Amino acid sequence: MFKHVVKALMIMALSVSLLSGCAKSEIGNISLEAGESGVYIHKDGVVEYEIYEDFGESYYDKKDLKKKVKDEIDSFNAGGASKSLDAAKLNYFGVKDKKVKVIIEFKSTSDFVNYLVECNEEENSTTFIGKISDAVSAGIPFKGEFAEISNSEATGEVAKGKEIREMDLNVIAIKEKMKVQLDSSVKYISQNCEVKDNIVDITDSEQTIIVYEEAK
Repeated sequence: MFKHVVKALMIMALSVSLLSGCAKSEIGNISLEAGESGVYIHKDGVVEYEIYEDFGESYYDKKDLKKKVKDEIDSFNAGGASKSLDAAKLNYFGVKDKKVKVIIEFKSTSDFVNYLVECNEEENSTTFIGKISDAVSAGIPFKGEFAEISNSEATGEVAKGKEIREMDLNVIAIKEKMKVQLDSSVKYISQNCEVKDNIVDITDSEQTIIVYEEAK
């Protein structure tokens, strides 16, 4: 959604200036560099999604950009699989020092997944948040080895995908480079990411699996 809006607006030769609200401009303990995105999944299922982009030139008008972002959120809420007029809301929009930041809040993990599939053009077959058993039924692939995590550090032990499939735990399956923070405990991660200070850093856009124990 937002990423596609920004790309479309970059062809417009308009001015840049500051636009920000009183809402918080960070999510969790995630620190992003320009060009990165982050997700904070709260224990109650609420999801905050932060997008931070770098712009070297003055291409767009602040009011037009914010309107387009809000219009696309409204469109998502009104159609598709969101099933709620308040499934997503714009929590923060700011442009400063030739960088733009957007924070969108989703009522549930399913709303966030639907957003990724419908608006960020992720694949249904590789995007999922929920119980491992449901992920297996949905066709999520569990391939290769997974590093065991304890107290936000790799233990050096690994588990095979077929072992992960049998666990009574939860999983995030995604194909997007981003940083992920959970209120829950991370138990296993696939090989293309790492954990530091309870934040999972996904280092490429290949299939990523994060196995976690739901917070009580």
